[in-house]
Parts: sequence; C-alpha cells; structure tokens
Amino acid sequence: MKTEIRERVLQLNPWFENARLFDDETARQIPNPFVPRAINLKRFEDPRKAKFIIGPRQAGKSTLVWSYLSNLEPHCVMFLNGEEELVRSWCGSAIGLVRDLQKNFPSVKTLFFDEAQRIENVGLLIKGLVDAKVGLNIFVTGSSSYHLMDRVRESLAGRAERRTLLPFSIDELSSNQGTSIPAVSRSRKREIEMRMAVIGGYPDVWFTDDPAHELSTLAEAFVLRDASDRFKLKRPDAMRGLLQLLARSTGSMINYSEFAGHLGVSVNTVRDYVSILEETWIVKMVPAFAGGKRREITKTPRIHFYDVGLRNSLIRSFDPNIHQRIDRGAITETLVFSELCKTLSPSWAIHFWRAKGGAEVDFVLVSGSRLIAVEVKTATQQKLTKSSRSFLDSYKPEQFILVTLDEQDMKETREKSTIVKSMWLGDLSTQLSSLEG
Repeated sequence: MKTEIRERVLQLNPWFENARLFDDETARQIPNPFVPRAINLKRFEDPRKAKFIIGPRQAGKSTLVWSYLSNLEPHCVMFLNGEEELVRSWCGSAIGLVRDLQKNFPSVKTLFFDEAQRIENVGLLIKGLVDAKVGLNIFVTGSSSYHLMDRVRESLAGRAERRTLLPFSIDELSSNQGTSIPAVSRSRKREIEMRMAVIGGYPDVWFTDDPAHELSTLAEAFVLRDASDRFKLKRPDAMRGLLQLLARSTGSMINYSEFAGHLGVSVNTVRDYVSILEETWIVKMVPAFAGGKRREITKTPRIHFYDVGLRNSLIRSFDPNIHQRIDRGAITETLVFSELCKTLSPSWAIHFWRAKGGAEVDFVLVSGSRLIAVEVKTATQQKLTKSSRSFLDSYKPEQFILVTLDEQDMKETREKSTIVKSMWLGDLSTQLSSLEG
C-alpha cells in the first residue's frame, strides 16, 4: 500500500487513530433534525451482496448510510470518497484492495463507497470484493444510475441489491412529527403536503430558511457539476434552456423537434440531454401503456419531474396559494408522480394511457398481470370521467384511484369488477403500500 494512499485513507478515517473521533464524524454527517427514511438498511445485512443506494444528489443517500454506520464499532468501518484521486487510484484492483485491507486494516468489516460513480470500473471493483468472500459489508452511493447500475448490471448479477432514495415523501416527514393524536397528525400532514407543493422534498431545501435560494443552487450545481463536468456538455446554456422548457411541460408528451428548434440544437442533442436528466434523477420519461388496443398512443413518452420544488424553481414560481395558481394541475400531478415513485416497490412500473381520440388516464401502474389506474383531480368533487370509464371498460383494472390535493375522507365504491377509491393525496401512500399485500 503506497504511503500517500495510506495517509489519505487515515485522514478520511481518523477514528482508526482515535476512536472517539468516530462519534464526531457521524454527528457531523447526520443533520439535526434527522428524518428517518423508509429504507431500512438493517434489512440488508448480507455480506454476500453489495448494497447500492442511488438517487439524485442531495437526496440524503450519504446521511442514510451514516445513520446506519453510527451504530457500529469505529474500527470496523472504512469510508472511501470516490471524488478523491488517491482513493480512485487505490480502487483500481479489487485483489490489491483486499490485500491492503487485510494487511493494514484487518478489523474493517464494512466499506462505504460514496460518490462511487467517480471510480472507474466500479462494477468490476465491487464484483471482485464480493467474490473475494472475505465477509465485507459493502455500501455504495452515487447520483448517476447510468454509472452505478446500467454499466455494471451484468457484472453484479446476484452480487448486489439496489435501493433508490428520492427526496422526502409526505409520509416520511409526517411520521417525524412525534404525535399519536390522529387529528393533529392529519393537520400536520396537510401542512407538509401544501409546503411540499411549493418547495418539494429535498432535505437541505426543507430545513433551510431560504428554500428558493437552495433550490436555485441545487439546479445550478446540476448544470455545472453533474452535467457539464461529468458528461462534458458542449452547450450548458442549452441544458439550462431545456430544463426550463421541461419544467413548463411537465406531465405532457415530449416533442423533441419543437424543443430543438427553441434551443437551436439538434434533435439528437435534445435526446442526449434528456437522457442525462434521467440518469441523474431530475426527470423521468414515463412510457405509454401499451394495452394492445388499436386506437392508443404507444410511442411518445410523457415527461415528469421527480421533485416539484425543483420544477417550481426552474420556472421561478413559489406562490404558496396553490389553489389559485394556473399550474395547479401540473403541481398536483407532479406531487402524485413523486409519491408514486417514492412509495411503490420496484416490481411496479409507472405508465400513462392515452387514446388517439383524446381519452386519457394520468398513471397506469403495472406489476405482472396486476393493473391499477390513478387519475389526478384538481376539483373537490371526484368522479369517473368519460375517459376513465373508457379505460375501465377496456382493461378492468383491480383499482381505479382518484386523488386530489383537497383533504377529504376516503370513499370506496365499485364499478363492475373494479374498486374505485376517491382520496386525498395525504392518504395515497397508505393505499399504495397496501398493494404489496
């Protein structure tokens, strides 16, 4: 092990020389207040598999892992930052890394690779560490799904578990309120929902005194650091313009040619930039539900933002009077999409449905042969529309969920073989969780 690498590793892990510094470091890494996340890392204590925690930057991935590590013995934990050049150099060979650990740090049982997308051939490295069968518990975090999973999926088959961490959900924030009184809990959940409709759920944004500034900084960090530096963008100005166009088009089917014309770039450039936005968890291209009927749109996807606050920041609109905003529908739909992504298990795929005649359903959830429809409503009175009935008659989903921002008690009826549920957004995650049963 080279001297300069050993010294840098000791600087990153000062508790090897002074165990009391471990508590200082975990206290520094875990913010106050700390919001427990829905992902429970204790359920994945299997040294035979590496644990990949992926998601957007500043969603709390490192905090989640540090909250787990804080309960371990200091001499058993090693932290490695993929942005460190010497760390990347040390990680060039799994065999060499294992040899150096056994010789210089024999007590280490848990490795935490942060910003792992910066490490070249990280998939082969993790594969080698797992295959070495030396009992290492490995955690890997990073903000690019492309670098962390898509490139290494084959080499890590059977050797890794993947969990996606997105910004706070409504349930995560409301469960942190510390009350057992249902009326108080519901009132606080309502406050959280309405605030999230404006600023979204990023942890640093949620707890800052200036959410608008924090969101602007986050968006700019993405353009300058994630996109421009990591993906070597030739036109960062075009990326900024594309983000604004997408923010104003959220929930709509994307027109690459129209965007290319607005931005003065090629259609292929727009496609490439949208792919980067997907890879870094800013937006999601939601595919159409292909049910096999002739008069359906099946090729053009819809664009959705994972976080409504980031979307609001890009259009520079933080008006808290959601019910009076002209984009109330887009805000509500983005919130519902975000909650779907945060709550559903990976076995569920999210689609939308639209017939060529104009009938549409906002979200269609598919898991094997199971089918759930979700329609977003801005009006207080919720009922099945002609479009909804068209989908219901054609596909007979097991549930058709009507969801709105307006607080109300859940109502349940039946339309032929389909259960129709009308509910407030604050109750949606509970209903989605019941789908796993």
